[in-house]
Amino acid sequence: MDESMDLETNGAAASQQQNQQQGTSTGASASKGDDDVWAVNEDDVEEVDDSKPFVQGQDANDDDDDDDNVELAETTEGEVKVGTDDAEGESQSAEPPQVPADGAAFAFTQHSDSVYCVALSADGSRALSGGGDDTAYLWGTKDGTPVVKLSGHTDTIVDCGFSADGSMCATSGYDAAVRVWNSDTGALVTTLDGPSTEIEWIRWHPSGNVLMGGSEDATIWVWDLTQGPSFGQCLGVLAGHEGSVTCGLFTPNGKRIVTGSLDGTVRLWDPKTWTCAHTFAGHEWHQGGVVSLVCHPSQPMIAAGGVDGTVRLARLETRKIVASFQHDAPKAGAAGEEEVGSVESVDFSDTLPFVASGATDGTVKIWDLNTQTCRQVLRHEDAVVRVRFVPGSPTLISCSADGTTRMWDARSGQQMRVLTHHGNMVLNFAMRPGIFVSCSDDHTCRVVHG
Repeated sequence: MDESMDLETNGAAASQQQNQQQGTSTGASASKGDDDVWAVNEDDVEEVDDSKPFVQGQDANDDDDDDDNVELAETTEGEVKVGTDDAEGESQSAEPPQVPADGAAFAFTQHSDSVYCVALSADGSRALSGGGDDTAYLWGTKDGTPVVKLSGHTDTIVDCGFSADGSMCATSGYDAAVRVWNSDTGALVTTLDGPSTEIEWIRWHPSGNVLMGGSEDATIWVWDLTQGPSFGQCLGVLAGHEGSVTCGLFTPNGKRIVTGSLDGTVRLWDPKTWTCAHTFAGHEWHQGGVVSLVCHPSQPMIAAGGVDGTVRLARLETRKIVASFQHDAPKAGAAGEEEVGSVESVDFSDTLPFVASGATDGTVKIWDLNTQTCRQVLRHEDAVVRVRFVPGSPTLISCSADGTTRMWDARSGQQMRVLTHHGNMVLNFAMRPGIFVSCSDDHTCRVVHG
């Protein structure tokens, strides 16, 4: 295994009791001082040209970096190529891609239930999708072919992604299974031994073949998928959360792990010792479950969104909470109970001192990290599911339960484009330069080129 990943193989589990304190949030507050490290001047950023492609800028995908540009195996016309002849795959006739007159290049329609996750290979030529039909598909993004059906899960697939070198892809689901596949042939490589309850998410290491997954049972598992005698083995189990682990990530340099939980905490882990290095909690932190998490691409800072309607920012090297933003204020609901919009997604800009948050109240908010104020309020007609900045650009993309995907200029708040091609809520999306893929409750994935 690559020593640069700083992952030890002792397999020891970390155990640390939570020390959570309760308190109330008072809205936007911050501790700037030495933490005001944002060097980007928004005046230096190129103006947005509405005639440019929907997705431009640098590479963008949460789970994978470099790729070997592996092409799917060739198939005869009208046939689906599957990577195995056993129960993990079965031959079938490929439906021709449907070309909708709605701004999408084509619709991928192989799924028979809601599609909850989609990922793109590094070069954008292949997509991996999974959903409520307990099935994943590998397919070409040029026209939907060739198609490889990945069978074997027995419950909803909720997350998927390509490995850093592009040789493998992984799927996880509510059947407590994590399956690893050959990205070229679609053959099942291994089924990982892991938790006995639902897998909430999986993440590949940014530079090596190591996979991490968070579970409903409050644990995080890390597996070695580098070629060698330890292939497929569990490197370590991180324990200490007291609720379902809803989100997690490797830091950009791959040396630390950060996770968020319904117990209201965010934990920083040291994978050398498999111990918790710090727990973000207390009256200045979230007063409810943490459901979204992101690490700044170039600064040692995280942002976490919670069901309490707040966004909290913290520095990893100092372990200090440096900002707190109230995305949605508590209000009386229809039944007289207090309601607040949960912050379902957060993301940092890599070119501007902005962090964006999307919530179930139907709004996207852009926060200025220098002034600690809300710069823009952008509106959908239903809950916002995901927000992502286009790398190298001031463009922000959001998708929503209102069935739309919207592109915004984060500086002015101007809506630059709206996609309405899904017939139901948009559940996720992935992007690479020149290509954008979204997935939906309408059982389809839609592809936009250029």
